[in-house]
Amino acid sequence: MTGRGTLACAAIGLALALQACGAADDAVDDAPARAPEQVVRAWATTQSVRLRCERAVTARYVRATYGSRQGCRRREAPSPQSRPLAPRVRQSVVVRGATASADVELAGGTLTGARGTIRLARQGRTWRIDDVGTDFIRAVYSRNTLHQLQLTADEPGLRVGAARRCVDAKIAAHNDRLVRAVWRGSEAAGETVIGQTLLGCLNAPGTGARGASYLRARLIEDVVDGEFELTAADQACADRVLPTRLSDRQVLEHVQRDRSSPPPATARIARLIAGCER
Repeated sequence: MTGRGTLACAAIGLALALQACGAADDAVDDAPARAPEQVVRAWATTQSVRLRCERAVTARYVRATYGSRQGCRRREAPSPQSRPLAPRVRQSVVVRGATASADVELAGGTLTGARGTIRLARQGRTWRIDDVGTDFIRAVYSRNTLHQLQLTADEPGLRVGAARRCVDAKIAAHNDRLVRAVWRGSEAAGETVIGQTLLGCLNAPGTGARGASYLRARLIEDVVDGEFELTAADQACADRVLPTRLSDRQVLEHVQRDRSSPPPATARIARLIAGCER
C-alpha cells in the first residue's frame, strides 16, 4: 500500500500541476470583443505561457493568482506533469457591457463534469479572464482528487461511488480562502485540501469491500491472505475482529508505518491475530 510520503507528494503535485497544454501562442490573437467564449476555450485547453500569463488574462487576475507575471511564468512553465484542464469546454456566456460571466463545464479527460463560473473583462477590443470562481476551483479539485485517489488505490476494491461522495464532501467542507490558496500554488494548502482528502477518503467507511474503508479492507485481505500464516478458522476469526477492534486511526497508522520501526497499531494487529491463533 502507498505510504504517506508518496501521498503527500502526489497531493502537492496535483495541486500545483493544474496547467493546460496544447494550442499555439496566438490562439486568442483574433478573438473579437463579441466572443469571450474563445478566450475561455483557449485558456482552458492550452499550454502557452504567454497566453495564460498575458494575452488571455487581466493583470488583476495574474496578481491575485500568481503574485506577479514572473510568478505566473514559473507556475505555467511546461513540465512533465503539465496537462490540459480539458480538451473541450461547454459554456454559456452572459455579457453585461464591459464584463461577462461564463458558466463553464469541462468535457473530456479526468476533469469531465467540473463546472463553475469564470468572469471576464473587456479591455479594448479583447476579452480577458478576470477571475476564476471558487465553485469552478472546487469542482476541478474534486474531479482531480478523485482521479488521484483511484491511482493511489493500487489494488482492486475501491468503491468509486462512495469515494466520489467522500471527496466532494471533504473539498466542499474547506473554506474558500484555503481552496483559493491551493489554486495560487500553496503547497501547505495543497497538503491540507488534497493530501488530507486522499488519506481521509481511502480510510472512509464504504470506500472498500463490505462497507469497510478501502484501507481496512486491504489490511484484512493482506492479513488473511499472507501476512500471517493462519488456519481457516484463524482466518475467519481475523475477518471478524479486524473490522471491529481496530480504529480508523490505527488502520492509518499501520498503513503509513515505517517497516523498520513498527508503530503501536501494528503491534495491536499482531496481538489480535495471536488471539485468533490460540
